[in-house]
Amino acid sequence: MRGPASRLMTAAAVVVGLAVLVVTGQLLPIRPDAGSPAATSGVAVVSTSIPREQVLVPQVVGRTLAKARAVMRKAGLPSDAVDMDSQAPSAVVVAQEPPAGIGVPPGSPIGFRTRSDVWPNGVPRRLRLGRGTTTATYRIVAADPVHDALMVTVTLPRTLQVRVWLEPGSSYSRLPVLNPGDARCRPAGGVRRCQVTFAAFGDEPTGVWTVGVATRPTRAATVEVAVEFLPPR
Repeated sequence: MRGPASRLMTAAAVVVGLAVLVVTGQLLPIRPDAGSPAATSGVAVVSTSIPREQVLVPQVVGRTLAKARAVMRKAGLPSDAVDMDSQAPSAVVVAQEPPAGIGVPPGSPIGFRTRSDVWPNGVPRRLRLGRGTTTATYRIVAADPVHDALMVTVTLPRTLQVRVWLEPGSSYSRLPVLNPGDARCRPAGGVRRCQVTFAAFGDEPTGVWTVGVATRPTRAATVEVAVEFLPPR
């Protein structure tokens, strides 16, 4: 019959054995109960915890603050502009943190940087051009020109000839969009509509871009320009 001393020695041996497992990180064979999956496969069953569900942050750069809030609210992410930036619903989001495509836990707050001197992407801008040589410009924001395609739609009087270009970021380059007499213009009612598309720009910077329109009308005219960046599908 085993006495107390032998039982203490056995317990000590078990504790030492566990300590060796912790230090060395080695796994000893586990004898599963008969009939269990591990018993038939010879593989130890290890319980793992399921990672918490995450939400991919939507892309809202270039949208109005009102629209950006609505998109984030639908995704279950509270959001707002930072304290020092414009809080007006019509202000445009020029940056977001965390950025689009990052996985975050549900309910994570999203912060926006906004500007009130930038036009929303995809929203037509009406430009009143005076008589004679006239140039008009306005700002938009490119969220991800490396991956996003670009579509520019220009609506103008049938007899008016215009030149349209983009100036990306802080660079001094110009991306020509439309030249006078461009064959991509088609009649649409009493006006002409020109739609020009570009693939993604692999080397143009993210940030605020400038849209430029130049013409030489004999009388004042209105030109409508819509610039829209199209994320990959």
